[in-house]
Amino acid sequence: MSLNDLTAVVVDDTEECRTLIEEVTRMAGFQVSSFSCPLEALNYVAEHQIDMVFTDFRMPKMDGLTFMREARKLHRDIPIFIITGEPNAKELKDLSLEDPASELFVKPFSPLDFLERVKPLALRRQFIKFIGAYRLKENVFENHCVRVGLYSKIIAAGLNWDKNEQDLIYHAAQSHDIGMISIPDHIFFKSERLTRDEMEMVRKHSSIGSSILPKNSNPYFTTASIVSLTHHERVNGSGYPSGLSGDAISVYGRITALSDVFDVLTSTRPYKVAWDFKKSLSFVSDNRDMNFDPVIVDVFVRNVDRIEQIYTRLAD
Repeated sequence: MSLNDLTAVVVDDTEECRTLIEEVTRMAGFQVSSFSCPLEALNYVAEHQIDMVFTDFRMPKMDGLTFMREARKLHRDIPIFIITGEPNAKELKDLSLEDPASELFVKPFSPLDFLERVKPLALRRQFIKFIGAYRLKENVFENHCVRVGLYSKIIAAGLNWDKNEQDLIYHAAQSHDIGMISIPDHIFFKSERLTRDEMEMVRKHSSIGSSILPKNSNPYFTTASIVSLTHHERVNGSGYPSGLSGDAISVYGRITALSDVFDVLTSTRPYKVAWDFKKSLSFVSDNRDMNFDPVIVDVFVRNVDRIEQIYTRLAD
């Protein structure tokens, strides 16, 4: 899979700048549509699937910020670059606060700098687009995947991972159960205890999920594949599919394992009622060195206030 499955829109009323951005964006592998008129570009965005936008700031009829706000109504989370020669313009001062998925790019710039800034966002968009094509059964449980991603990101921050690594685990952890698409609904939603054969079928979702994800150089796919395969391993070797123990389990899997178990405990399922927050936290603490990495447990407990905020805000 290459980035040529992604589409980009370039908007700039100056032909020289528009051509440069268009050429460099194509170098990155995008399929590019470019416009000199922001109104025409907005009409195009309304009628097509778009993965990234590059827009000039100062333009007639509609400035870049207005274009960004209108594009957001159509595509909520795509990366948007506002390109300007006025980095200190008052209107741009709080851009990151207004729209954290947008970035400022200052002219003049080198093609290499442009590619280095764009590629990480393109890789993330490629991953999100792929995952969105699957109907994840876990989505019926409201915000489970989002909470697992957020809990995992908090743990990563507590381990002093940089922001790129935090973003990786945040997105990868949300796809931990992608392999569940292979499990028949009558088993997935069963309220009675599973039979031995049914349990064996469910356990296959870890390896199935890992095999579903493309094998390429995109770190989001690589991390998600590891997460899917290892999030049911346990540090004492009692997990599956491989019975790994301790540090033999990827840290991505160890983090997601704790986040996933805690969220399932605090959630209602067809086969169980939700535990309260404190009881679930006690379970995690009591199982350090057995089910969970003790270092990760300690980070989780130290950040319990932030965990509880997410638990409350995104309750089912």
